[in-house]
Amino acid sequence: MRKANKREGDKVMKKRVMFVCLMAAALVLPALAGAQAVKGKAVEIRITGHMPVGQLCTVACERFIKDAETRSQGALKFIHYPAGQLAMDVKAFEMCKRGGIEMAQFFVNRAVGLVPETDLTVPYFDDPDWFARRMYDPSSGGGLFYKYIRGKFAQQGLQVMTGFMHSPEHSTMTSKPISKMADYRGLKLRSSGRSLSVAMESWGAKSVVMSSADVYMALQRGTIDGANSGLTTFRSRKWFEVINHVQLLWELVASLDMIANLKWWNSLSPELQKIIEESLRSSAIWSWDEAMKEVDGDIKFLTEKGLKIVDLKKAAPEEWEKMRLANLAAQEKLVGPTVGPEMWKEHVRMLNDTKGAAKTWRQVLQTMKW
Repeated sequence: MRKANKREGDKVMKKRVMFVCLMAAALVLPALAGAQAVKGKAVEIRITGHMPVGQLCTVACERFIKDAETRSQGALKFIHYPAGQLAMDVKAFEMCKRGGIEMAQFFVNRAVGLVPETDLTVPYFDDPDWFARRMYDPSSGGGLFYKYIRGKFAQQGLQVMTGFMHSPEHSTMTSKPISKMADYRGLKLRSSGRSLSVAMESWGAKSVVMSSADVYMALQRGTIDGANSGLTTFRSRKWFEVINHVQLLWELVASLDMIANLKWWNSLSPELQKIIEESLRSSAIWSWDEAMKEVDGDIKFLTEKGLKIVDLKKAAPEEWEKMRLANLAAQEKLVGPTVGPEMWKEHVRMLNDTKGAAKTWRQVLQTMKW
C-alpha cells in the first residue's frame, strides 16, 4: 500500500515539476528566441541614413535602432551613418544591393530606372489615410506595395520595408507668388524623381532633377526658380534663407522607406527578422504621428522667417483639382506604357477604391503584414 501511495506521489510530483518547467520555458524561451541568444558576436548592421541629423526621419531611424537593439538583447548591433555620410539615393541603393551595407533609408521612387513600378507610388494627391490604404491594405482595395513594389525590389536583390514619413503635404517653394496652376508656367523647379517631374511639367513648369544637397546653392544662384519637397526639408536644409514663397500642395505622402540586402536578410533567423520588422513598425507609426504634428510647426517657423505661405487646396480648391487631374493625365501618358496597360488600370482601380474606405493610416500600419 505504501509503495502504491509512493508511486502515486512520485507521479504527482513529476507532473508538478513538468508543469513548472513548461511555465518557465514559456517565459524564458521567447526572450531567448527573440534575442537569438547564442554565444558569439552580435549581428552587425551597417545602416545609412538620408536626412540631416536632427531631422524627423533621422530621429525615427535612431529610435528604430535603439528599439531593435533592446528587443534583441544585444543580438543586433547597428552602425548608423546619418545624413548621407556613407551613401544616399541611388548610391545607397547600389551599395545595399552589392552588400556594402546591410540596410539603407531610401525613397523608393528614386529607383525608377530599375523599378518602373515605383512611379505608381507618387504623386497622386492622396492624404495619409488614403495613401496607407492604397499602398498597404488589400482589405480596403489597395495593397500596391505588396502586389508590385516588394517583388520588383526582390528581383534587384533587396528587401523593401515600410519606413518613416518624411512629409504629408509635399509642396513647392518658388521665387514668385503662386495662386493658380498657370503661375507655374515657365518656372524651373527642382524635382527629386521622374514622376514628380511629370507632375510639375503638367502644370507648365520646367523640371530639373537634382539632389536635395545641391538645391540651396542652385536657389541662391538663381539656377532654378524653386523646388519641390516637404516643409521639413525646406526647414532642415535651410532653403528658406534663399527663397520666400511656399505653396502647400498636399500632392503626396513622402515616405522614406527601408531597404535591406536580400541575401543578408534571408540569412537572419525568423526571430531577428521579426524584431527588425516590429521595431520598424513602431518607429514608423511614431514618425507618421510626428510628421503630421510638425506641419503646423513648420508653417509657423517659415512664416516667422518672413516667407509667404499659401495652402492651394484650401485657398484655391478648383485650381488644386485642376492640378491633380493634369498630373493624373500626364502620369498615364508616361507611366502607363512603362508598366503596361493592365498594371496601370489596376493602379487606378486601387486609387479609386481606397479613396473613401474606412481604415485610418494608424489602423493600416498597426495591422499590415510584413
